[in-house]
Amino acid sequence: MNSPASGGGCGLILDKIDFLLKVQQIADGVDQVEPLLEDLADQIKDKEGCRPKVSERFFVLMQDIDPWSLEILQYCMHDLRWSEVSDHAVILLRQEERVGRHRLYERLLESFDDSWPEREFFRRYSG
Repeated sequence: MNSPASGGGCGLILDKIDFLLKVQQIADGVDQVEPLLEDLADQIKDKEGCRPKVSERFFVLMQDIDPWSLEILQYCMHDLRWSEVSDHAVILLRQEERVGRHRLYERLLESFDDSWPEREFFRRYSG
């Protein structure tokens, strides 16, 4: 059920993102989460009107980037290629001084490319 604060039909997408963040921490490998990632990406594509709200949620994920949020962002952005997310990632990359987080932003930006090295881990993108 959509929470009223989530913004109508977009709430389901935002809830899926939050659910994925929790599931990834207990999942054993990408095989267990890919169906959820695929569903999320498809829902986002089906609801173009939710793009501003989803972009804002992605900006929050990027601000506190970690391996779990990175995977969600990479999976979705390899398909969607939203310029506002890419632009925001470039800004964060330039500002980041910590090597580990700097590399997470680099990996996110790599996912916008057709030759994204990590695509081979995902059934949807490896074939």
